[in-house]
Amino acid sequence: MKKKIIYFSLISIILFFTVSCNAQTKYSTIEPYNIDKKLPQNLANMLSGEFNLFEILPTESVQEINLNCYEYKDGTWERIGLVSTAKQKENNFLGIRVDSNEQYIELNLNQSKNTIDLLNYFTGKENIHSTKLPEKKDFTNEISFMSIHDGTTTFPLETFDKNKGNENIMKAIVFTVSVQ
Repeated sequence: MKKKIIYFSLISIILFFTVSCNAQTKYSTIEPYNIDKKLPQNLANMLSGEFNLFEILPTESVQEINLNCYEYKDGTWERIGLVSTAKQKENNFLGIRVDSNEQYIELNLNQSKNTIDLLNYFTGKENIHSTKLPEKKDFTNEISFMSIHDGTTTFPLETFDKNKGNENIMKAIVFTVSVQ
């Protein structure tokens, strides 16, 4: 009887470790779009001009994609905008284009198009820079993927909301994306 209990206990432990080792947490991801891939026709029609294009690869459980916009002013962050759209079965894209005169930003999240007037946030374009997400990233929470900022340093996208590394920046707009 003791041998059977030990045998079943040993098999249970082996099964437990096998299942837990094979179980991987799958996250939704965002990544800069590979320009070598052909764009879907509906996206190619929507995006004309120079866009920073990101592909969002949501998991099955995701229902909604949210685009947030934050303004950094006087040392604090304030959310100034939120756009939500339902997840599409295929081709979830986020496109951002700064117009050639650096007066506005055009945002495209799937079929939703929005613009932000940069002149509302910056007095002149001579010292405006942008920083964008360079590589694929898993959604474990809200991801900052692009910023428009004044100052002369690279903007710390990873820690934008922690107010670390922002000492040289007077004003900034940061775009984040999250999934629900």
